[in-house]
Amino acid sequence: MIERAKRELLAKKNKEVINKAFPDIYKLIQKTRSPVRVLFEKEGLDAELGGVRIYGGDAYKASMQQVERFKAIKPRINNYVEIEMPPDRKEVIAFKYGRLLCEKTGRRFEPVDFTETGHIPLLFSVGLGFGVHIQKLIEEFLVQNLIVVELPHFIHLSLYYLDWAKLIEYFSKPGRNLFIYIPPEDYHQKDPDEVFEPLIGFFKDTNPALLYYGYYFVHLNYNPPLDPVSWIREHPKFRELHYGYLDDRLWSLEWTIEKIYKEIPLYFGGFPVPENTPAFVVGAGPSLDKTINSIKENKDKAIIISCGSAITALENAGLKPDIHVELERTKYTYDILSEVNKDFLKGILFIAVNPVWTECFELFDEAYMVSKSRDIAEYLFAPLGAPIIRNEGPTVTALGVSVAAELGFKNIYLFGVDLGSKYPENHHTRLSNYYNSKSMLSKVEPPSFNMKVRGNYGGEVYTNFYFAETAYHIGLTAKIKKLRLFNLSDGMYIQNSIPLEPEELDFELAENIDKVLVLDIIRQNFRRGYSHKINIRDVLSQIMQDIEGFITKLRAINPREIKEPENLVRLSLEIPELMRSLNSITMNLLYPNTYQWSVSLLGYGLRQNSRELSEFIGFFLKVYVEFLTEAKESVRNIYDRFFFIYSPLSRHLRWCILQNLQSLKLCRCRKVHQQKQNSRL
Repeated sequence: MIERAKRELLAKKNKEVINKAFPDIYKLIQKTRSPVRVLFEKEGLDAELGGVRIYGGDAYKASMQQVERFKAIKPRINNYVEIEMPPDRKEVIAFKYGRLLCEKTGRRFEPVDFTETGHIPLLFSVGLGFGVHIQKLIEEFLVQNLIVVELPHFIHLSLYYLDWAKLIEYFSKPGRNLFIYIPPEDYHQKDPDEVFEPLIGFFKDTNPALLYYGYYFVHLNYNPPLDPVSWIREHPKFRELHYGYLDDRLWSLEWTIEKIYKEIPLYFGGFPVPENTPAFVVGAGPSLDKTINSIKENKDKAIIISCGSAITALENAGLKPDIHVELERTKYTYDILSEVNKDFLKGILFIAVNPVWTECFELFDEAYMVSKSRDIAEYLFAPLGAPIIRNEGPTVTALGVSVAAELGFKNIYLFGVDLGSKYPENHHTRLSNYYNSKSMLSKVEPPSFNMKVRGNYGGEVYTNFYFAETAYHIGLTAKIKKLRLFNLSDGMYIQNSIPLEPEELDFELAENIDKVLVLDIIRQNFRRGYSHKINIRDVLSQIMQDIEGFITKLRAINPREIKEPENLVRLSLEIPELMRSLNSITMNLLYPNTYQWSVSLLGYGLRQNSRELSEFIGFFLKVYVEFLTEAKESVRNIYDRFFFIYSPLSRHLRWCILQNLQSLKLCRCRKVHQQKQNSRL
């Protein structure tokens, strides 16, 4: 009875603490009628669910056994880390400094044994229960970041053992974080993306690099299973946190400004196509060889959208698409499109994301721009009311589907969107210029297929990481936009799509659509007249100011004070925090490399002794400041380009200079002529 009274008193105090620190959790505890019952037994605390004891008699003893097993196995979220050496291209700022760092740290980082160091950078606990294991681990080890996932019906158990006041005090110290996530009780009936989405927010708010140096602890085995760790390992959104690099973002910034000055019509939406209008999204996968005739036979019954290099296949097949979309931003895209006959391009609506090489827009009679996600467009165009096109990559067929869905198409048919192959040597359709020795495409190294996945028509197909991620994003678009997505491609299966054999495509009774009307509706979604609403001068000036301020803050960090692993992890959290305090556009430019290099920072630094760690931090900060200094100079160059070369004053100066040069040239010609006349005399 004494023990029970003691536990009840602790539960009352814990409720008061939780009410102040986590009011949402407190409300959940108060309103949830849990079927889980706390048992006060002679052996100790236990809990019961549906007549079954959760801990089997003594929660403390069972939890301590789990702790010992955890210390023996040391289960990591990622078993080891291996990063890619950047290309040896010093003209690319991110590669230049990425190589410097990689040459110092190496590429592969083995786990650091926390039982020897006494330090756990990140602990991910699936289940809280009474919290015995949490309390034991933070007493025995320095746990710097803690994520706990617990179901609503179990959260009240912790009130009876865990000292919430001490827990909150422990994680309130600088450089420590506590995140408690309670998914819905019906999690098994929901999409895992929806259930676990808040976990992405935690890593965005701290540093995704922590994922690579974290351990997971399975405390309760739920029925049905709750497995956020596997979801984290496999989910593309976590990998996307490390996508991109500074120069890539700078090119996007510069080329987007070019289009603003040229007043390329921007997508604002508001005019969806007639609901039942079909769209054919055409990729350059090998199965297009077998389905091209199906497209030809039904070309008047759907809007045909070609994606990337698929336009070369359609040209060779004599089939003109209605719309062509492009995603890749390099000049290479322009070079490939330049190989297409100019007469073939006439009459095709060109739609591309804002970073695409600007000259591509000049190849078409009508060219339009859409705002790319995770890009500078989020901060320049979204405030104007221009929608951001989501799930548009990483390869162009995902853009084709997302653009079609955004325009209002609900019935979308995929042709040549294989995203892999049954036979690795068959990487693209034979109709495309990949097999034309005179084309630049023939010089492209074929994609390597190192994964096996479920095929659209059953069996397995070969694919790779980027194609698999593209399939994920296409499936997500289908789900979000509630599409009827028919896949006639003999490649990998796409979630939320309907496999359809080409011979099953039955448009015999369907009438031809009014393409002129549909395309005219599509045009109405794009508008000019937005450039005066964006002050590019202020945008670029603010970026330069932000970077300079960031450099000042980094220079104030004393490497000699960073001697322990705890201080290193704290630094890895402080730098992104400083970065997130900057203007959103500046942060967009800097965060990919900041996060990527944090992986090396932690992986190498956690293995050093105090003196070596301080020296390494000094080296890292020096490299990072030099990187930022060059980044600022690149923004300055963009500024000078648009506000010297293109400014009214500079245009006048150039006119004066050209006039003077012309006069000098005329004088020189006259002088030469006079000399010739004199020589004749």
